[in-house]
Amino acid sequence: MLNNEEIFFSQSNLTVSIGRTAFIDCQLPFNSDNKISWMIVNHSDIDNIKFDYEDKNQYRLKINRIKEFYHNILFKCYYQNKNIHNQGFIKLNVERIQPPPIVSYIPNNQTVPIGVEVIFSCQSNNDINIQWWFIPYNRPYKIIKINNNNNQKYQIEANHDLIIQHVEKNDAGLYKCVSTNNNYDETTWIGHLHVEDARSNAIFHRVERKDLPQAPSQPIAITINSNSIELVWNIQSLDIIDYLIEYYDINSDKTNLEWKRYLTKTKNSRQIINNLKSDSIYQFMIRARNSFGYGSPSILSELIETKSNQQLNDELIYLYDPINIQETSVTIKWNILQKNSLINQILIYIINKKETNERIETITNFITTYTINNLRPNTDYSIYLVPVFNIIGRSSNIISFQTLESIPSSSPTNVIVQLISTTILSIRWNPPLQNETNGQILAYKVNCLGTNETNSIRLTNISSDANGLYIKNLIENMEYCISIAARTRIGYGPYSQPICVIMNTKFLQITQTQLKHRLREAISQPWFLPVIILSSIIFTCACAYVIWLCFHYITQQHRRRIKFNSSASSSNQSVELPVHKTLSNGKRYDLIKDTSTPLPSSSTALWMNSIPNGIRLQCCTTASASSNSEHYSMNIHKNPINALLHECRQQQQLNPYATT
Repeated sequence: MLNNEEIFFSQSNLTVSIGRTAFIDCQLPFNSDNKISWMIVNHSDIDNIKFDYEDKNQYRLKINRIKEFYHNILFKCYYQNKNIHNQGFIKLNVERIQPPPIVSYIPNNQTVPIGVEVIFSCQSNNDINIQWWFIPYNRPYKIIKINNNNNQKYQIEANHDLIIQHVEKNDAGLYKCVSTNNNYDETTWIGHLHVEDARSNAIFHRVERKDLPQAPSQPIAITINSNSIELVWNIQSLDIIDYLIEYYDINSDKTNLEWKRYLTKTKNSRQIINNLKSDSIYQFMIRARNSFGYGSPSILSELIETKSNQQLNDELIYLYDPINIQETSVTIKWNILQKNSLINQILIYIINKKETNERIETITNFITTYTINNLRPNTDYSIYLVPVFNIIGRSSNIISFQTLESIPSSSPTNVIVQLISTTILSIRWNPPLQNETNGQILAYKVNCLGTNETNSIRLTNISSDANGLYIKNLIENMEYCISIAARTRIGYGPYSQPICVIMNTKFLQITQTQLKHRLREAISQPWFLPVIILSSIIFTCACAYVIWLCFHYITQQHRRRIKFNSSASSSNQSVELPVHKTLSNGKRYDLIKDTSTPLPSSSTALWMNSIPNGIRLQCCTTASASSNSEHYSMNIHKNPINALLHECRQQQQLNPYATT
């Protein structure tokens, strides 16, 4: 109460979702005689916030599209022509909408022999409910729900993988995985299982997770129109067949969200998704497929909003997506938005993205469709229209597309045929020119044709990585004509010009003469002499460096030997022996433990073999005079090596039959 007047004040939070429509109600008591005024308290850029009133008293306002930057915006409502102390505050809490269930690893089709174990994946990163259903091929009207309580045939793992034990013919059918999130949005995947006898001619196809392709990178929108979005992404795997693009519409009229799927027909990591709704928000993710199946998906794209019709009102011409794309042509369609405009002609700009050049075609007739010819296969193009009055008008929107693949326009280049012997041929080649491949080269075909079909050799599906081969066991004195063709996904291109050779000594001599001629040509080239001189200098330097290393090593070894010999021969120095010595056989032997215990002959032999070759000791000579014995007695206490060898000598005299 203020001055005996009741004052109303309210404050609340309203949680809304990005891309959805939101209704905001003022919390003040309804009064039919007064209108409500609204204002935004904490946001300066209010021009970008569009809303409408739902009733004449303006108690409820409607925001058609919640944006991410609406988060924490504070709306204030109050009575018009009344005390300003009556206020209501509503704060927006903007959240990202939860997408439909995302299945990381989906059930891929499999063909297996009887009796094996089969695993169907249906793994999700989210906390969602997953159910498995089975529709047998032999009873398509029957749907069986699978759980761990059915029998020992099925087992559902903690990650929702379905394991089928000892499959039989009756297990063939459709296995459906249904995922449901907390909003009751559903995602369904189906995998086919074919079971064949192990002795049949069927091609078995089993799927293991390690064989599936990696997830592509996050898709990015590079072109956005009212009804289409062009995406681009990257992937490291090389064995990709095609892609599956999954997307959903946040503004869907349906109660629940669901994934829509678009299968590309090429492995181009740049695709246009058509037939989208204008003024709508989409989110995308990409899966790659190889010969084993589909791998895990990419992370979700950012929210991407298509253009609205209002955005197109400022444009004079709107260019639709291509309606018919072929290898060398495309049909385009457009709409003239301002019907009262006087257009004299339309200029069509065609941009080749690969070669960054453009050409212009002019249309003088008042038409809205046109077919552009003389395009290159498997090439990215961009097109836009420019209307011409007395002056050049504003250009239309830009559309991008890729023409379809085709067979190569030319044959492999630099084909060289050489005789190795009278029965062996060597064939080498290079791929067709880059701008004439019309797609990715997948294989080559080599024809080595003799005088009749029996003597002819046709080699197909040669790896695209190969650039040559040898053909052996040919017939002497037979004439063979060799030609080569390259293949894309569409088919083989033209053959190279035939090169004919006769498998005899005359052609062999010609081949050798050609090699000599090529060698002479190489020698006569201006670059030959500098290359030889440079190579000689490098080789000489390398040899000198190696010789220096060897000399340095020998010198170091010689110095060590001199130092050791001088130490051993000195009467005032002693040599310290290690307690253990590791031999080449990996065992350890005690060399000095108890001097009172005589060493066995085997230990003596091992020790003698371990003495360096550079040491010469007087005790090892064959002299046996008594004067020498006195000499030994005087020195054995000064030099441990002499002492040990003296003991060794005594053992040999005590054991005349011992062997070393």
